[in-house]
Amino acid sequence: MTEKITLNENNLSYSVNDKGDRMIRGFAIHPGQYHEYIRINDDEITNATNSLKGAILLKDHNNSVDSAVGRVHYTETKMDPEINKYGTYYEASIDAEETDLIRKIDKGIVNSTSIGFSYAPICGTCGDSVPDCSH
Repeated sequence: MTEKITLNENNLSYSVNDKGDRMIRGFAIHPGQYHEYIRINDDEITNATNSLKGAILLKDHNNSVDSAVGRVHYTETKMDPEINKYGTYYEASIDAEETDLIRKIDKGIVNSTSIGFSYAPICGTCGDSVPDCSH
């Protein structure tokens, strides 16, 4: 039996599967400016969506074994009705053994997700590192 729970705040909704895992879903990436050097254009959303398939789900932006809590199982580029733009929709699972995180989700303390990513900004004109190039 799957219990559906929807958090109406921000970008997170979830259900509980037969194993007790939390199956979360929402939008992870939209077109826009991220950090100082990254801009994701509308035509790059599909590439971003494809890059998340099978990704490890972290409980924070710390890329460590202890931060791994689940896995992204499904991604799709689709219209986000909240902002009327295409974005990266995802579905992921949080392991049932992550009891502290699950408690925080159940109480509404954690009610949104964030996509963290690493990058090496390269100038599209010269190919040098963005902080080092003259463009």
